[in-house]
Amino acid sequence: MKYIRNKEIQGKKIILRTDFNVPVANGSIKEDFRIVACIPTIEYIVENGGTVLIVSHRGRPEGVDSSLSLEPIATHLSTLLDAPVSFFRTTDDAKKGMSGMKQGGIAVLENIRFDEREEKNSGELAVELAALGDVFVNDAFAVSHRKHTSVVALPKRMESYAGLLFQREIDALSSLRHSHRKPVVFIMGGAKARSKIRMIEALQGAVSHFCFGGVLANEILVSHGIDVGKSVITEDAEVQNYLASMRVPREKIILPVDFVVSPDMEGKGGKTIKMIDEIQGSDMILDIGPQTVDVFATHIINAKTVFFNGPLGYIEDDDFDFGTLRVIDSFRRSNAEITVGGGESIFALDMAKARGAVDHISTGGGAMLEYLADGTLPGIEALR
Repeated sequence: MKYIRNKEIQGKKIILRTDFNVPVANGSIKEDFRIVACIPTIEYIVENGGTVLIVSHRGRPEGVDSSLSLEPIATHLSTLLDAPVSFFRTTDDAKKGMSGMKQGGIAVLENIRFDEREEKNSGELAVELAALGDVFVNDAFAVSHRKHTSVVALPKRMESYAGLLFQREIDALSSLRHSHRKPVVFIMGGAKARSKIRMIEALQGAVSHFCFGGVLANEILVSHGIDVGKSVITEDAEVQNYLASMRVPREKIILPVDFVVSPDMEGKGGKTIKMIDEIQGSDMILDIGPQTVDVFATHIINAKTVFFNGPLGYIEDDDFDFGTLRVIDSFRRSNAEITVGGGESIFALDMAKARGAVDHISTGGGAMLEYLADGTLPGIEALR
């Protein structure tokens, strides 16, 4: 794989793919870790005489959705860089704007997922985007497990390189992938059960224990015939079929033994701690309980390598963030090499004010899992 540091970019127009999929409320950025992480690449290009057109996305829009515009991102980026950042709503606008932009200029193109061809890995869209620049740089590790146009089709049509953030991600995760210090503990939660479940079996050879929470734990409990009441599950037949046939030794799977439950996600009916065999049909599991926290924390403290991906409860409500934050707090008492990956995981890490207890923070959740399991990603292969 080629890296941007090895390319002469003086006078070149650089199409820079980033992942600026960050939370925005009322036009303000709530958390900007992924934006800040790309700044070294942007500054490197500008300082070496290049002009930058940033291609990125937010959310999963179905057509144009003003609530998912990248215009607030462009404004925020301008503040972070203390430099003007242009904003183009269409590729036609970008073509005109880039032709007149001075060397060192920076621009952001509107949410690429507003174009339905992006998620179809469209050659037609790739040709349109390639016409906007001279060199392609991928700094969007977090979406490089997606076979999308701006990740796969576009770099195949241009001289292409990995950016500084992308290189840092690969260097860190590759080192961990090839030099696990055992025991290896993987804390896995969150709501994206389908994308994570197929990685469990692929990772199980290297992992000593999986500690499950969130929707993922609910799915596994259901597959074991345990009633989870009204708790969120995907109701995905493919997920349940996979779990039923999954060949992972039971001793590697650590499931919650107690939970914080409520009749509803708002907690209006109050919250109660219940053991696994006390869950009733009216209960909704919204967090792991204190006994489970202690079990997970013990595994983390005794580990040599820890991966954390996905919160263990409904952390959007502070009534149900206790388990996740307490588990993260145990990082401070561990001598393990700790890696945290994914947007929600980073959000939880910041809630716990525990960045200093972590060795590597990956911008990718699903991408991190897939790279650890397979050693490559579609976005990596497209750069070869």
